[in-house]
Amino acid sequence: MLKIWQTKWTASNVARPVYEVYPSVNTNRISSDFFLNQIITTHGAFNAYQNRFFGKPILCVCENTAETVHHFIFECIKWSEERGKLPTNLTDFSVKQLLGNNKHRSILRDMMKKRFLLSIDQL
Repeated sequence: MLKIWQTKWTASNVARPVYEVYPSVNTNRISSDFFLNQIITTHGAFNAYQNRFFGKPILCVCENTAETVHHFIFECIKWSEERGKLPTNLTDFSVKQLLGNNKHRSILRDMMKKRFLLSIDQL
């Protein structure tokens, strides 16, 4: 059963951001939370997602580019102070690697929580 599931998961076109973090299927429960799930799935408070489903403006508040998870974590000047808590060679890391480190995971959770609260303030 797991082998069939893995074959289908590997071949699927959907949920590729989740696949990047969890490429192997198993029956173990995954420990995550509301904020980290938004990073893992690329759904939630990000303008790129909000634009796709609700027609909201796609640009990040920095007005540099579309607000995607990648932009949020690796590029956005608005989050440079928080990003400073992550490794200086940040571009050498993947989202999966950052989430695999408890300290980095906590920083990403805090960043996402702040981003989510900003999205609520915009309502």
